[in-house]
Amino acid sequence: MLKIFRNNNLQIRGGWKIIMSLGLPFILLIGIGSILNLLNIKDPYGISLFIAIFLGVFIILKFIDKKPFKYIGVNSLKKNFNNFSFGLLGGAIFITLNIGLLLILNDASIKGSIQNPNFTFEIIKGILLFIIVALAEEILFRGYIITALQQMKKWWLSGLVSAIIFSLTHGALNDNVSYIAVINLFLAGLLLSYMFIRTKNIWMCVGFHITWNYFQGYIFGIAVSGRKVGKALYTINISDNFLAGGAFGLEGGVVNTVMFLLAFLYVYFFTKKIKDIKKVKIDG
Repeated sequence: MLKIFRNNNLQIRGGWKIIMSLGLPFILLIGIGSILNLLNIKDPYGISLFIAIFLGVFIILKFIDKKPFKYIGVNSLKKNFNNFSFGLLGGAIFITLNIGLLLILNDASIKGSIQNPNFTFEIIKGILLFIIVALAEEILFRGYIITALQQMKKWWLSGLVSAIIFSLTHGALNDNVSYIAVINLFLAGLLLSYMFIRTKNIWMCVGFHITWNYFQGYIFGIAVSGRKVGKALYTINISDNFLAGGAFGLEGGVVNTVMFLLAFLYVYFFTKKIKDIKKVKIDG
């Protein structure tokens, strides 16, 4: 019976850790949301989600794994600023290329003039929103889940499982999901997992995640995984077909699939230049 919960090294099995890492933040989120409702406080930036995930992962690391946050790749941003910067750059580049190709194919159009951007304070606030979203999701899906599964000592399998969980949770919680969207969400999870495995920290993942979402929502005015976020710098209308993605946004289109595949090469060539990438020793 004990073997169901623990491996031969008497560690809690990775599957149970994943269930805890998803379940505990969910319970905490309900509790935090109830408190905010009682106090009549709104949370437009998803700070409660970040707090729930951060606390949930902290509790599991502290009392189950008995490890610090750096164990899951949440280490010095200063020392890993190159990873973060190239992540930011990559997200911005591939979203912009996506839009550019759709414009060439006449599957996207710009409302108004490109010379007259719509500057609003909401665009600045949007940066905070997607920093919080990126940090929360990368701490959970890449940092904790991949590291927990590394008890299997197979990075590729850990990344694959993380990508599947990432795509299923996003597909279940978001609107206007299509088959292409689910495939692209899986590729997104796989790409971010690849970044984590290559760099052994979350910062490239966080950087890419921030600009990927932010440029869609607040620069080009397109739905982010099926959700409109607010007033954007520009308003780009995309076709409702398999190339562009329609109501789900760019992640629902085949052009986006191509961008993700190209992004794998971007990560490979960037990380190949990093000297002495150290392997993280995972207990198990």
